[in-house]
Amino acid sequence: MSSNFQFAFLGCQNNYLASVTEIASGRPLGASITTTYGLPDIFSSEYQRYAARKYFFNIRGHDFLSHVGQWRALDREGTVKACGNSYAEIENLQALAIENNAAAKKNFTASLNVSFGPRPGSFFADACELKRYRWRNLPAGLENEIQRLLSSASFWKRTGYGKIYDVAMNASEGWVLLQKKGEKYTWGGILPEELKEALQQGKDRKAPISRIFLNHQHPDEFMLLFSDGRAYANLHDDFREPLQNLLHRWAENRGLGIRFQYHFRATSHSSQAYQKVLNAAYYNQRGLFHLGRNNAWLALQYLNEAHDQNSASDEIHSNLGMALVAVRHNVRDRELERYLSMPVEARPNPIVLREGELGNFRMSYVGMEARGWNMSELERRLDVFRRGKGRGRGSELDGAWTFEMGCPEKNGVDENGPVEMAGAPLDGIVYSHELRGGDEHDDETSSSNNKQP
Repeated sequence: MSSNFQFAFLGCQNNYLASVTEIASGRPLGASITTTYGLPDIFSSEYQRYAARKYFFNIRGHDFLSHVGQWRALDREGTVKACGNSYAEIENLQALAIENNAAAKKNFTASLNVSFGPRPGSFFADACELKRYRWRNLPAGLENEIQRLLSSASFWKRTGYGKIYDVAMNASEGWVLLQKKGEKYTWGGILPEELKEALQQGKDRKAPISRIFLNHQHPDEFMLLFSDGRAYANLHDDFREPLQNLLHRWAENRGLGIRFQYHFRATSHSSQAYQKVLNAAYYNQRGLFHLGRNNAWLALQYLNEAHDQNSASDEIHSNLGMALVAVRHNVRDRELERYLSMPVEARPNPIVLREGELGNFRMSYVGMEARGWNMSELERRLDVFRRGKGRGRGSELDGAWTFEMGCPEKNGVDENGPVEMAGAPLDGIVYSHELRGGDEHDDETSSSNNKQP
């Protein structure tokens, strides 16, 4: 039996997912103990519900709608559904995923371990089925280190594929590369001083790294866990105690209770109300990014969440309207089109539109129109946007996402003070989980090559 600790950054700042699971032979012995911060409530509740019977690992990605990872239950295993969204954002990564899947053994799910970087389309991938590494647009120092390893004759003679165990990158092009299952590690670029000191101390005492996580969309956030029980983290102050409780549980279950040390520095003390404004600005960028790629459904999910987080923003409300118009163009739902073709005075109660898979979308569209929004103007804005004259801040090189650092418009919000959010102006809201194709993860058997800490 072993204790398994997992962590993920799923946003630009203060968005965390962490868990501890007791496992034996790679299978969970019970429910995972999970905690989250700064993530949408519906995602957190869904994750905790799934964690009652599955444990998730190797979760990496941009946010709650776009990440990669795997899960295991007592008799099943597979990949998270959000993998498809992440792969589709980077053409080279999607091609690698398809090739890796094709190389998997029959009745086995391919294992593809991915780390994302700060540059447009930046990633490092370990394609386990192909026994191949692939990367793109990495920080220069990391690129040089990988090339040095792969060009070394002794490297190939000694171990061949599998020498690079893990790679982590932050938003300021800092990086950490692990070898020999964390027993050897190198680092470079701009890293927080606390992290560099911790890595050097670990190297001096020859302590293997159990897990390391850097936020590729933030320069200061990180989580580092050594196998000897020492933990280091730069995160939001509100996550100090929840993370400590999880890590202490991990250490106790591994017989490291007496040796456990916890070093924490707060990178933020902002209020939860300000976090909502920050999240909304980020999800607004993500929504515009996918709207520009003509991925209207996913854009609608992001913009709907942005609206939920900050319903007082006229900009977000307008962008949400554009997404609704785009979905209408793509779907051409008969029920909605029939309803809209009727004279306004002859239309029945819109409750009749609520049935079926597209019910909430119909209600949102009709609700926006009923509240006086000029749908023709939204059509015009969408057309201008699609012709490239209205790009959001998430525009990127080669169609890949990159996050532009900076504070969102606060609209008078005190970062450390209370905020009163206005009520939602729509009667019907399209919730994220209702557009993800069901609430179950793919029930697939996964490859035995999955990397386990």
